[in-house]
Amino acid sequence: EKLATHTIEHTKNYTYLGLKISSTANFNLAVNDLKEKARRAFYDIKQSIQFDIPIRTWLKIFQSVIPIAIYGSKVWGPLMYKGFEKWDKHPVETLHAEFCKSTKVYP
Repeated sequence: EKLATHTIEHTKNYTYLGLKISSTANFNLAVNDLKEKARRAFYDIKQSIQFDIPIRTWLKIFQSVIPIAIYGSKVWGPLMYKGFEKWDKHPVETLHAEFCKSTKVYP
C-alpha cells in the first residue's frame, strides 16, 4: 500500500520498545521472546559465578532478572491464559521452575 509517495509494508510482527507486537494481537511471541531474554541473562550471570553462593543471593539474582520476563505484562498479562488450570504452563512460570531447578531450590 502507499501513503502519499511512501510504500507501506505489511509485517506480521514488529518490535516496539523491546516488546514484539503481532499483527494478530497475539502476545505469545512477545512473552516467549521475553522469557528467552531473561533466560539468557540468568545463565550468563550463572556462568560467570565460579563459586557456591547462598540461596538468598540466587533469589536476589532472580529478582533482578525476572523484570525482563514480565516486561509489558500490564498489557499482555490480562489477555493471556485467562483460566488458572494451566498456570504452570505459562512461559514465565516455566522460567521460574527452571530457575529453581538450576539453583537447587527444590529437588
